[in-house]
Order: sequence, then structure tokens, then C-alpha cells
Amino acid sequence: MTQAAVKPAPTTSILGGRTATPLGQFGWLSYELAQGPYFLLINIFVFGPYFSSVVIGNPVQGQSIWGYIQGTAGLIIAMLSPILGSLADATGARKIGIAIFATIAGISTLGLWFASPDLLALLPLVIFSLILSAVMLEFASVYHNAMLPSLVSHQSVGKLSGLGYSSQYVAGSIVFLIWLFAFSLPDIPLLGLSKETYGPDRIVGPLTAVWLAILILPLFFFTPDLPRSDLSVRKAARVGLNRLYETFKALSHYQNIALYLVARLIYYDGMTAVFAFIGIYAAGIFGWTTAQVGIFALIVLNISAVGGALGGWLDDKIGSKKTIMIAVAGFTLTNVMSISITPDVIFFFWSPDSIALQQVPLLGGLHTALGFETFPEQLFISIAMFGGIFAGPALASSRTMLARIVPPKMAGEFFGLYTLTGKATAFIAPFAIGLATAFFQSQRAGFSIVLVFMVVGFALMFFVKEEQTEENH
Repeated sequence: MTQAAVKPAPTTSILGGRTATPLGQFGWLSYELAQGPYFLLINIFVFGPYFSSVVIGNPVQGQSIWGYIQGTAGLIIAMLSPILGSLADATGARKIGIAIFATIAGISTLGLWFASPDLLALLPLVIFSLILSAVMLEFASVYHNAMLPSLVSHQSVGKLSGLGYSSQYVAGSIVFLIWLFAFSLPDIPLLGLSKETYGPDRIVGPLTAVWLAILILPLFFFTPDLPRSDLSVRKAARVGLNRLYETFKALSHYQNIALYLVARLIYYDGMTAVFAFIGIYAAGIFGWTTAQVGIFALIVLNISAVGGALGGWLDDKIGSKKTIMIAVAGFTLTNVMSISITPDVIFFFWSPDSIALQQVPLLGGLHTALGFETFPEQLFISIAMFGGIFAGPALASSRTMLARIVPPKMAGEFFGLYTLTGKATAFIAPFAIGLATAFFQSQRAGFSIVLVFMVVGFALMFFVKEEQTEENH
């Protein structure tokens, strides 16, 4: 029998059942739409720089504190996500976990409203809200990612995963435009509100909470869920923990998966650190306002959305491993180039005054119109745009790779470990950035640490095989 003859039909999911309808798959994508603005506007481009430069009032100290916040959240996620993944497999149904954790995340995000230099007494509440919302959304993602193998076939898993990450960028762009409109609102005397009152920077917290509550609904209305098991929560937890323990004991059987998770752990840690700090870094290096950082975000997000969709198509054509390696290599190179640029230096050595160009070719006019007039900042944005092309494929294919190589009936458990490997060292990179920034009193020196993680993770991917592992009986 030929290899083509034994391939599952396009209507057969990775778990062996029927694939979801297009409407059901859209419902799964709606969660990506729902959570996208949180990670992009709060963690990266708007709230992070505002917290660092305005609330803390010192970009270097702010970057350091932001690192400790992200590191604490990462440590909590690392400890608990594998347990939740095994629990998800034992209970069967995924939606209940998504509902619980997303609800807590949305409520905690409201606490970001109190981030203000005039309300420093409430700073502990803001920090607690940041940590809790980040943890809860990652826990919801464990359940959401575990749904993927039951919805789509082997032939189309890359496309759906790629569209998922593109959806995050599209949603981030839409909410950013809404935020820009709110930022430009005049005072509202009738309601006694002014810009100082409604807080155009800190309003992204409530804004993303409302967006999350609305956009997550199609998942619950249209996407099929696995049947719930007959086990009680206590028994399911016991079964899940036993399975997790047995999986760790049988890691010799799952060597290829384990190697992949370690490789992904390392390069993903570097990438997420870039996402968490790029807005803070750019604001501090170039002195950008929150609005300028937001415009920079909008440019990069739209490029990343296109990159994510193209990456999903490429994944289904050449495979997940090759797509990951191309994307991580490109992302790493663009970040080396980004770090090489400051207002006074181009590519580590040259002075901007020695460059005859007054603006970047082709894109310079657009950058100038958007308020970025100097050659170094235009070059920084242009390079970041190229980096955005690689970001989506690297993230989407990482999820697809796992769906392709794990035993289908252990999807939840391994996606719990997948989240662990996305967070097990995720507290190390932010802490390292925070410590290095404080020690050298340099944002540039602190931010450079991310390159080590991406290079090592890329190297380990050479030894990973893209083949499905049978369950150990």
C-alpha cells in the first residue's frame, strides 16, 4: 500500500474523529481574536511602556521592574500548567477550563485602570492584576491549544494554527485603533471627564477586558468540544497527575518530543522576552511617547498578521520543522540588527551623520508622515517590520509541530507540557533582563540577552524529527 493510501482523509481530525465545520473552526479562532489585544497592547506596546516610563518614571528602573513582574508570572505558569494539561485530558471537555480562566483574567485586567503616577499607593494592586491576568490567560490557552487536534486534519493543521496567530495581530490592530480614537477624544464636560480622568494609556486594561468578554463567545456557541468524562474533578485530577507522572517516567520513549520541547522552551523564551520588552526598549532608547510606540505597534502587527498567515501555508507545504528554523533564524537576525541601532549609532559602529541618506528608502516617507523623522528610528522600524514577518510563523508552527508529533490521545497533557516549556524558563529571561539592565544601567545591554536563547534553541532544532510518536502502553 502506498503512503498516500494510508493518509487520513482531509475530513478526519488528528484525533480520528470528524473535523469541525468552518464555523466551528472560526469559533476556535475567536479565542485568538479575544486574547490578542491583551498580549499585544498590555504586555508589549502600550501599557508596558506606559508603566515603565510614566508610572515608574524611569525607563531603566521600569524595564527592571517589568522583568520581575513577567518573571513571577512565568514561574507560576511553569509550575501549574502541566497539571492543568493532564487534568484537561482526564476530564475531556476543554471549554469549562477556558471559561473559568478567561473570566478571572478579564476581571483582573480591570485592575490596570489604577496604574497612575498619582495613585502609587495602588501600585501593588496593579502589579497583582498584571501577574494574575497573565497567568489566567496562559492557563486558558492550555485548554484552547489542546482543542486543536480534534478540530482539524493533519493536512490543514498548519493553516488553522497560522490563522490563529494572524488573528491575534488583527485583533490587536483593531483594538489599537479603538484606543487611538479614545486617546484623541476631547474632554467630556457633561460627564465631568477629562483625559487625565479617563486615562488614555491605562484605559487599555478595561478596553481589552470588554473585548475579551465579547470575542470569546463564538468559541462557546459554535466550536464542538470533546465529551466530558464521568470522573469527578477530584478523580480526574488524580488520574491526570498519575498520567503526568507516568509520562515523565516514560520520557525515554518520548525522547523526540522531549528534545523538541526543550528546543522550543529556549527559543520561545527569547522570543517572548523580545515581545515583552521591545516597546519599553524602543520608548527608552528613542524617547518615544506612548502614542508613537502604539503606531510602531500597529505597523509591526499588520506585517506580523500577514507573516502568520503565510507561515501557516508554508508549514503545510514544507513542514513545521523547516518553517520554525527559517522563522527563528530570520527573527534572530533582525533582532541583532535592531539592537545595533540607537539615535547615535548605526549597526554598532557608524554614526548616523556618516550616512548620506536622510530617510530610509521607499518607507522613509511613510515613517516621516507618522512622526518618525530621524534616520535611526526609521531604520529601527523598518528592521522590526522584517522581524514581524518571521514572528507569526515561528509561533504558529511551534504549536503545529507539537500537534503533528504527539500521540493524539495525549494532546492535552503534552500541550500542558508545551505551556510549561513556554514558561519554564520564561521567568529566567525577564529576570535576567531586569538584573542586567539594573547592573549595567543600560537597556541595550539588558535586552541583548534574548539573542542567546534564540541561537541555542535554533541549534537544538536540528536534532528534532518531525514524526508522530506512538503512545507508550
